[in-house]
Amino acid sequence: MKRAGLIFALLLGTLGLILFSKHIEAENTTGDTGNPRGFDYYAWGSILYDDMNRPQVLGTADIYFTGNRAKVTAQDYELVKKFYLLAGLGEAEADSAAAKDTQQRMALYEEAVSRGYTVTEQEIQEKLAELKEDVETASNQDTILEMIAAFPSEAAFWDYQKYLLHVSLPIMKLNHALEADYFRSHEAEGQDFDIQEEYIAYFEQFKADLAARENFQQVK
Repeated sequence: MKRAGLIFALLLGTLGLILFSKHIEAENTTGDTGNPRGFDYYAWGSILYDDMNRPQVLGTADIYFTGNRAKVTAQDYELVKKFYLLAGLGEAEADSAAAKDTQQRMALYEEAVSRGYTVTEQEIQEKLAELKEDVETASNQDTILEMIAAFPSEAAFWDYQKYLLHVSLPIMKLNHALEADYFRSHEAEGQDFDIQEEYIAYFEQFKADLAARENFQQVK
C-alpha cells in the first residue's frame, strides 16, 4: 500500500489497515492513493464523531462477539458495518465484512498484548505527532481534511485518534515485529517488493488464523 493510502487507512478511525481489505478494493474503483472513489469522507467523519461521544465504560450487554480471549463490542461492530454500507456494500455483505474485520482486529490486539506489546502515553503522543506531520504532506490530504471537517474542531478529531491508538498501536507493534522477522527469514529469496507482497499475504492469513482460533460466538 502506498504511503498516502497507509495514512488514510490509519486515519479512518476504526481498524486502521484492516478496513482497507481486499473485499473493498475489489468492489470499488480506486485512485492512486488507494481510496475508494465516490466514498463520502465527510459523512464518515460525522459517523466517527458520533462514535467519539459513545460511553467508554461498557458492560457485558454491550458485547456482540466473544472469543476465547478477545471480545468485540456491539458499538465497534456497528461502526465498521456503517463504513462498509457507506462504501457501497449491501446489508448482508456489510454484515459479513464487519464481523470479519472486528474479530480479526480484536484477535490481533489480544495477541499483541500477550506478546508484551503495550503502549505508553508518550508513544501515543509521538504517533499523533507523526500522523499530523504525514497529513501535511499526504497526496490525499483533501480527502483526509474532509473527514476532519466533520468534527467540531481539528483538536476533537485528534482526541478521537488518541483514544483509538490504545488498541491500534499494540497491533502496529505486532505487525512491525512480524514484518521484520519475515524479511530477515526471506531476505535471500528475492527483491524487497516481492517479499513485501508475500508478507501482506502472510499477514492476511495470520489474522484469519488468529480469529479462527478465537472461535468467536455472537452473543446478542
